[in-house]
Amino acid sequence: MDDDAAERKLVDVGRLIQKTIDEYVNAEREMRTTGTTCDHDTLPSHALFEARKALLGAVGLLTELVSDPSTRLMEVAAQSMESRALHIVASLRVADIIEEAGSPAGLPPSMEINAIASKVRMDPQKLARIMRCLCSAHVFREASPNVFSNNEISRVLAHNEELRAYLLLCGQFPFSAADHLPRALLDPNDGGSHESTGTAFQHALHTDVTMWSWLYEHVLVRNIINSGCSYPGVFGDELHYFRDNQQTMEFTYVARPEYTTFNLAMVGVAKAEAKSHLVDFPWASLGKAVVVDVGGGAGRFTAALSQRYPELSIVIQDKPGVLKTARRIWRRNNPAAIAEGRAKYIQLDFFRDVPVMAADVYWLQHVLHDWPNGLCIAILKNIKEAMGRRSRLLICEQIMNTTCGDPWLPSAPEPLPPNYGYFTRYSHARDLILMSIVTGVERSPADFMSLIEAAGLHFNRFWKTRSHVGLIEVVIPDSELRIDRCEIPREFVPPPPDPDPRQQDTATAQDTPKDQDLGKKENEVEEKDTTKEQNTMKEQIAAEDQGADALASLSLQDTDENQRTAGQHTPIISIDEEHTDEQQTPIENKHREQDTIEKTPTKKRLVLKRSAEVITAAPSGRPLKGWDVPKQDGTTKEKNFKL
Repeated sequence: MDDDAAERKLVDVGRLIQKTIDEYVNAEREMRTTGTTCDHDTLPSHALFEARKALLGAVGLLTELVSDPSTRLMEVAAQSMESRALHIVASLRVADIIEEAGSPAGLPPSMEINAIASKVRMDPQKLARIMRCLCSAHVFREASPNVFSNNEISRVLAHNEELRAYLLLCGQFPFSAADHLPRALLDPNDGGSHESTGTAFQHALHTDVTMWSWLYEHVLVRNIINSGCSYPGVFGDELHYFRDNQQTMEFTYVARPEYTTFNLAMVGVAKAEAKSHLVDFPWASLGKAVVVDVGGGAGRFTAALSQRYPELSIVIQDKPGVLKTARRIWRRNNPAAIAEGRAKYIQLDFFRDVPVMAADVYWLQHVLHDWPNGLCIAILKNIKEAMGRRSRLLICEQIMNTTCGDPWLPSAPEPLPPNYGYFTRYSHARDLILMSIVTGVERSPADFMSLIEAAGLHFNRFWKTRSHVGLIEVVIPDSELRIDRCEIPREFVPPPPDPDPRQQDTATAQDTPKDQDLGKKENEVEEKDTTKEQNTMKEQIAAEDQGADALASLSLQDTDENQRTAGQHTPIISIDEEHTDEQQTPIENKHREQDTIEKTPTKKRLVLKRSAEVITAAPSGRPLKGWDVPKQDGTTKEKNFKL
């Protein structure tokens, strides 16, 4: 770029910044006039979100235009130390400590470095240097020499356990895997591998199991404390006892601390994204619908969805151990849904099993990005087999754009790069994290189209969201909800209008075109025709822990007896803290109505009937010894771990 062109571009960026600042300020004022606060807990209006994207993109472009190139490259090369500084202060809870400190009236809490250092047991001079690194990145503020306070960014971290867990997670095995990524990429065997056992994660952790199996391991305390990697570092007081007791450290097995951190971090991610996904899709128009959370983990998003739209019935399907965590989280965050029978938990291996049949919505959030194309197609085919003519699949994933733009995605205003540049840095960083730990990938629209077509499904539309993460609507080819497009649209389907902040309990879907009407669930889900052998389910699992009777019914309607019915091969899991997956207790089924399930050599179908009092399921029959990860050729590589 010659000097004149660079000068013109700089002027254009300056004009865009001024214009966007005006739009940003006006959007904030507009939100305040409706009684909405403009803080980090509030979903921004569409205008405010668009202005924010443009401003951040412009700031990044401005950095490119005015920086010395060599200095800028050195800054990027050294940014890992900013990340490490954040990992350290998050593990030490520095934001919490400062926020709890006293302060003069009208001033934010602040604390002298020696006082902070004494609480975290660190050298004050070294801690001050770490804090100043973050202050220069606009995280924390040095109010006066050696006196630190929270700013608008760091204050969000104070007493925010889910966000803290995500920051810690980024500093644990993903950080170590990033250290080994260059070697893994050039490895003769792993460089071209798309298997979950051929990643930088295995190089960093000196293991041959997948990240998923590794997370579930129980290991000796000494192996954690004496880890040769750059972490675990500070896990907290829970390991101090073992450090002081050599014999206990040598012979005590504990769950990996990363497992708890990972689960809590995913709750934080879901909480951040849910603000948009709860209102940028017209859930209210679904009425009394069934939403199946496929591979839903703890059901983090659907818990919030159930709270906001209590008419919806939620079915969470995942691995047995994960569903136990789901139950505990729902008990704490949404007990009404459990008490009223609106939350169900059913075992599922999404590689082999077909989810609940003919539900209204299948919600697939952050699942496909963990797996290579062949396995994603297998997951989608299983969901397709379950879908009815008025079912839809919502894929909730990052939809990647590049600085060259994409015909399916709206582009940023000139002179910004089409993908908004700086605004999408986090999206691309997450893509590389997935590459490092599971050979996962964040996909472009064309990538998703290929998967959808290969699975025999039909792409309906993109839904625009106020988030880094978008929604892709998919239906079966003969769906009553099918939308055919002759050309590539230049814009996403606009989301519903912002809900009135004075009526936050109701999501609006006004002015929705007729072809976007989501319809309602039919009164009865017809049992899928089959010529294969049917297996009558006659057993149920006793719910033995406190409060489990409210969960026991797995029907889509309330039952008087609140019972759980299980198949003869593998029962629906007992989500009880007192029992392992193999310790489920069958009792006589008091229901005389026979619910049937179709068997195939590799998968089972779960058929739900609204008129039935119970739901039965018989997912994959093998006991859970590990995460059996199918390979691209369809065979299975089973990785066992000790529970």
